[in-house]
Amino acid sequence: MFYVVLLLILFLPSCDFQPVPSELKNSVPSQKKQNNSHDIQQKVHKGIISLTQQPLRDSKLSTREKYSLAPEALFAGLSLEAAQAIEKKAYAQLHTLLSVNPSIVNAVSPTGLTLLAWAASQQSIEGVNILLKHGANPNYVVTLNEWRFQILALAAGGMNDALFDLLLQAGADPNSKDNGEAAVYAAIHARRWDRLERLLDAGADLNSESRGGSPLIIYLVKINQYSLVEALIKRGANLQ
Repeated sequence: MFYVVLLLILFLPSCDFQPVPSELKNSVPSQKKQNNSHDIQQKVHKGIISLTQQPLRDSKLSTREKYSLAPEALFAGLSLEAAQAIEKKAYAQLHTLLSVNPSIVNAVSPTGLTLLAWAASQQSIEGVNILLKHGANPNYVVTLNEWRFQILALAAGGMNDALFDLLLQAGADPNSKDNGEAAVYAAIHARRWDRLERLLDAGADLNSESRGGSPLIIYLVKINQYSLVEALIKRGANLQ
């Protein structure tokens, strides 16, 4: 195994790996349009990856002001009623709304969000669970301006184990992507090796590439995770 790793190090392509500063990990891609969608994008992203989110510097702001947008700014009609029920933790009302109006469970708001993405951004595990039971699609690709993501790809690097577990158990694709990068890389950036293993067990691509173009096994070598390199080799990762 030592010689395999040594060979990988010696013959690594030198083009693509750049360590990600901690303050930039999971950052939202910059947008050309300075509009409300940019604010939505940032807050949805922060909401999904955080758990009872990390406090911002201005402690005078309420949790909602720091991390959320009012559902009135995102949804309309029956979808708005469902989003408000999620925010208020009125789960019986949510269940009734979805039972009577099943078409809203996967409806996309004018801003590009689904109720499932909204519930995940609010850290509403019960809301996520109810939506999934009513047929919400955990693999829908949410599009906000140029940012495209699937919820599991964010949850894989987030702080909420329950959200990650629930999505994976509900059939979320282990190859879900955040702006083209697979969920395994979100787990790696967060140093959640347990989640990386679970994604691989669920069928994540052993040879997926990072945003910089490194295959998974090469990426792990470059960050000195040799035990994981060995595990990937045993799983059948491509060494070429």
